[in-house]
Amino acid sequence: MVQIARYFGTEFLRPDLERARERMVNLVSLDLIEDSGGDLGRAAQSLREHSFLSRSKAGSDRLRRLIALPQSSNFGFLSTTGEPDVQQLSVWSLRSHADYRAELERRTGIAAAIEAARWFAERLDLDENALEAGGAEAEAVVRMGLLWHWMHPAAEAWPHAVSFEKRLSAMRRKGIPAPSRLPLPAGMPDGVAAVADAHVTAVLADAARILDAATVPRALLRPMGSFRARYFLEDDALAEVDDYHQGLDALLEAGDDADAAPAPASRTWERLTQGHEDEHSLLTLLLCLAAGVPRKTVLTEKAAASLGVRSEVAAAVPEGGGPVRIVDDPACHARFARLNALLFSQAAPQDKEAALIEFVGDSDAMHGLRIPAPAAGPGLQERLRPAMERLRDAPADSAPLDELARLAGMGRYQLIRAFKAATGMTPHAWQMNLRINCARARLRDGHSLADVAHGLGFADQAHFQRMFKAHAGVTPGRFRA
Repeated sequence: MVQIARYFGTEFLRPDLERARERMVNLVSLDLIEDSGGDLGRAAQSLREHSFLSRSKAGSDRLRRLIALPQSSNFGFLSTTGEPDVQQLSVWSLRSHADYRAELERRTGIAAAIEAARWFAERLDLDENALEAGGAEAEAVVRMGLLWHWMHPAAEAWPHAVSFEKRLSAMRRKGIPAPSRLPLPAGMPDGVAAVADAHVTAVLADAARILDAATVPRALLRPMGSFRARYFLEDDALAEVDDYHQGLDALLEAGDDADAAPAPASRTWERLTQGHEDEHSLLTLLLCLAAGVPRKTVLTEKAAASLGVRSEVAAAVPEGGGPVRIVDDPACHARFARLNALLFSQAAPQDKEAALIEFVGDSDAMHGLRIPAPAAGPGLQERLRPAMERLRDAPADSAPLDELARLAGMGRYQLIRAFKAATGMTPHAWQMNLRINCARARLRDGHSLADVAHGLGFADQAHFQRMFKAHAGVTPGRFRA
């Protein structure tokens, strides 16, 4: 037998034949059970009237239709080819009929949710590309479609954060009560209505919660908040910036009115900061005050680069505030402007931390404080090896810079410079590149998108979709297809 197998080019011919036989039996059994409804007599009659090979092909077609159904309700993970993965087909041909029925029910529900989300999006002129770019969950789109129809029945566009907040404020001013029942849009297909009905109870509860005056709209609409995770809002940065500018302009106009009574300090601060309490917004506001420019919590890269130093303002430090050094260095100012733009971007916190440490270290080195740089050459890779192995062993962990620096026997600033010299990337960027490469391998091996995102330490599937597309140029769904 081994000699015959070797003649055909492999010593594993018999195991391969056994596995092929098992697959064919499973495929035939799958089709007969589905076609006969479990009736043994009908299954025997079908097998008598049709060839064994035709029943095997019918079972394979059923699996292909299953695999073609979406695995995830996230629009960023949808495959656009419609062709089933051959490796998945090989795996599913060895699974039981119970597994097939459970997966068919799950994927059918996901497909129905996606179709319902498309119906709501099309109704309010929301392009599916926006759903894909935003990593929208189909259930979040359906819930927002129901909630927005109650809040604004005459709306012709999908809401973004600014329009949602304005509509909510208007409803609160009018004293509109929470609904006892949720009105559904007219002309809703039966399949969409079935999906929508499953979310009505949750949307009614959330409608009462958002109308509660104790719920702060800005806190409710935080990008990483629980509400935004459950309800999809279109990203419109221009609308948000315009809203900030209008609010600040109104504040400045109110400040010019000398006859107006001063508002309480807490309300003044809330209006000035536009409800933002994060340190980046406060630092930007204080920077604007020090530079003598209009007070804003958000600056464009061009506006940040145009800020000049007013020595009389910077020198006005209260007693005990420590020494102040004013540096007249265009190159340093340009680097600071790039750092400021990065700190207020959507970059990962680890990238911002590395950039800030590098900026401070470089600035100290440029102005007299010498920080020894790691020696370049083959020895540098050896010093970095423990830190790199730490990242390779647990790509899902977010190892702090302090730990990596300790493993390499360097300071944090030295570690960043060493990684850049050896790899051209910061430690976090190198780890993210490692995660994306691991994700490519796992997607090729047939792992589900949810398992890949969770197993490699991404915050959620939407975060995985954004980072994968930024590195690979395509969404995970398209890459796997």
